[in-house]
Amino acid sequence: AGRSVRSGRGRGSDALGPREIARLPDAALAELSDMLGSAEDHGVWPWQLQVILIFLLAKSELKDRAICLLPMLTRIWAKVRQAPVRTWSRAQSGFWDKAIQGNSALRIALMRAVWIEAHVEQGLDVAIALLDLEGFYDSIDLLRLFHAALGMRYPVRLLALSFGLYLSPRILRWKGWIATPIQAGKSIATGEAAGTMMAKALVYDMLERAHHKHPVQSDQWVDDLSLIHISEPT
Repeated sequence: AGRSVRSGRGRGSDALGPREIARLPDAALAELSDMLGSAEDHGVWPWQLQVILIFLLAKSELKDRAICLLPMLTRIWAKVRQAPVRTWSRAQSGFWDKAIQGNSALRIALMRAVWIEAHVEQGLDVAIALLDLEGFYDSIDLLRLFHAALGMRYPVRLLALSFGLYLSPRILRWKGWIATPIQAGKSIATGEAAGTMMAKALVYDMLERAHHKHPVQSDQWVDDLSLIHISEPT
């Protein structure tokens, strides 16, 4: 797992990189495994890992994108637990959910364009709305998300540790300066491995109800939605 984590990103609060983890002797890896297993059993991270560093990337002239630097040990744990999360994702994917393994946003956009053009060639009217849920990850009601994930049978022990990261204090780091910690209350940690799964859990019920009430075709790619309505010419 340590070898599979990308090394180009910055270091989190534990100041560890993937190379250090990969070079650990077997005895140290066994202790690390025991520590991660204990965190799962108790549903809480060691306090030393309950800090998330934040750095800013320029998104536009008026706005920056906040990126979370997670502790390396939590990223290793996420790699180890990929299998049950992917199993859950496959079992809980609605037909509108396109963010699945082996797919791409470009492929979905091209398929959507071809599908629309085919209906237009048949003389039908097509209306499409493309929605980008701006600030989606930074405006999530965590209690609502927790209940939604439980209702969709997300693995409980993994859910507890993911939320342990979402609720951890966050510290902005900028040009060598360190800000006062803040406690986030309505956001998940961008960059956390389960983030796309949390988006799936939160939006699933809304899209399912929409399909039952309205004759529209919808696609979801994490926080990007498309709604398409097809009708006879008026």
